[in-house]
Formats: sequence, C-alpha cells, structure tokens
Amino acid sequence: MGVGLRRFEPSKTTVELYNLEEDPAETKDLSKEQPELVKEVLAIMEKEHVHNEDFPFVVTN
Repeated sequence: MGVGLRRFEPSKTTVELYNLEEDPAETKDLSKEQPELVKEVLAIMEKEHVHNEDFPFVVTN
C-alpha cells in the first residue's frame, strides 16, 4: 500500500490510499474502502508530524 497526501488548498489536505503493486499509476483511491487503515495512517502521521509553518497538518478526510 502507498499513501498520498493531496493538498488543493492551504487548509485542506486529503489522504488517499493506493495499492502501488497493482496500481502504480495511482488511479484507484482505496481510502473510502479502507477507512480503518486510513485512521491508522493518520494516527501515525499525527504522532510523528513535526510542526512546520509551511506545511500545517490539517487533514479533511
């Protein structure tokens, strides 16, 4: 699995989840089908995130 963060607006970041072995072009976002895995990933990201003014950690999923 691979995780992608997409940032379309400064205050909105979404988490996307892809099976990179089967979908290396990242065409099928699995985040809606795997909500528990997304929660696990977000928990890790929140724990490990280092504050940065240029990249605030605000996820809107």
